[in-house]
Amino acid sequence: MLPSGELADDFIEDGTALIYKSSEGIVVITGCSHSGICNIIQYAIDTAEKKWGISKVKTVIGGLHLINSAPDLLSKIIDFFRNKGISEIYPCHCTDLSAKIALACGGLKVREVGTGTIINF
Repeated sequence: MLPSGELADDFIEDGTALIYKSSEGIVVITGCSHSGICNIIQYAIDTAEKKWGISKVKTVIGGLHLINSAPDLLSKIIDFFRNKGISEIYPCHCTDLSAKIALACGGLKVREVGTGTIINF
């Protein structure tokens, strides 16, 4: 929506994500994960396998688009993370406290992240 209130086409097909190649696997850095965090991670794995021969995901950082999420959805996401061997995540801006708690209770290491945080890989 424009400031005038008029609706305009949005040409951004989806959010953005970035893959960082570390010595311990890839780090997936997301925007808001509108297309689904599992879809983004799987695409990152497929891309990293093709480009570098790496399928291990070390960490996921960013918005997971999990606000007021149903418990069964969170359970499926936790299972996906576990099956991919992702134990450490840094969820932020569009991930509510309930989702962070569920992810932590699901056995994932949920780390705090915010403006100015420095993470070394």
